[in-house]
Order: sequence, then C-alpha cells, then structure tokens
Amino acid sequence: MWFKYYQNKVPHTAREVGSFWWKNILRLHNLYRGITHCVIGNGASVCFWEDNWAGEILAEKFPRLASFARSTLTSIQEMVLAEDLDSIFVLPFSQAALDELLQLQQLTKNIPFDESLRDTWLTIWGGNYTSSKFYNHDFQSIQAHPVFRAI
Repeated sequence: MWFKYYQNKVPHTAREVGSFWWKNILRLHNLYRGITHCVIGNGASVCFWEDNWAGEILAEKFPRLASFARSTLTSIQEMVLAEDLDSIFVLPFSQAALDELLQLQQLTKNIPFDESLRDTWLTIWGGNYTSSKFYNHDFQSIQAHPVFRAI
C-alpha cells in the first residue's frame, strides 16, 4: 500500500486509499506523530509546517508566516526545491510575517537535506516504535494500587 499509493507523498496529508482496515490504521497518524520526530533525508514524507522535525512544530512557532503559506501540508522536499517565495507563500507579507520569515531562515539554513536518503521517524524515547515501549512511556507515571501487585 505504502509504495503503491504514497510514494513521494506526505502520507498523513494525502487522501486515504485502500481497504477500511488500512484507512483505520492511517487515522492513527496523529497519535504516532505526537510521539515521534523526524530525521530528515529527502524530506518527502515530512510536512514542513505540521511535523516535528526541527525540534518543534513550525506552524506553532511561526503562526503569522504559516498563515501566508499556500498550503500548511507542504513537504520539506517541496519547500527546499521551491524556485521562489511566490510558489509557496501568498505575497506580500505583513511585517510580522516577514520578521518570522527571517527567524525561520536562520533556523532552517542548515537543513540536512539529501535527496538520496529516506526520512527516518524516531520515537521520542529513542529507537523504533513497539507497543510495549509505547505502553511503558504512556503509563510510566501511573502507580498501580498495591493490591494489584499481589495479583
């Protein structure tokens, strides 16, 4: 399914295709994206504004600039390969958006973009996702009643 329908697309921004089982799995992407960050390769599977790849969500850090974006679902690859600002933003900018653009340029000037590498999604606790690691992460602060230890 992945390689047939989502090749060179940001999967969680593309229209859902496939069986209802697959579509139900895809709907878990918000939960998954909340516990992961991305190490950039070619940037094709990462949403520039909405994914955590720069240590934070850029649409939240630069809301005024993001409001001028033609699409907040643009991939990093599309942003890096854009020929001019007009192709990714609605111009002209407000002064506040222009100030945020200058900050964004400083933040992203060293994007480790390499078209030959795939993006890698890592969990916030390190390594790959497993259900047991997610369970331990999500419930680590909950203390079980002593009676359950006896069981």
